[in-house]
Amino acid sequence: MVNGHHHIVICRILIIINLYCYFVIMHALDSIGKSQYHYSGILFVF
Repeated sequence: MVNGHHHIVICRILIIINLYCYFVIMHALDSIGKSQYHYSGILFVF
């Protein structure tokens, strides 16, 4: 049970990191003005 719970925690952390990186990349692209890369960014992260 301990290993299973630890695995779930790691998965949650990875998901949070992916979401954080996604929003950072989207914000950077918006600042540059390349909004056409949003969909490719979604596919890249997930």
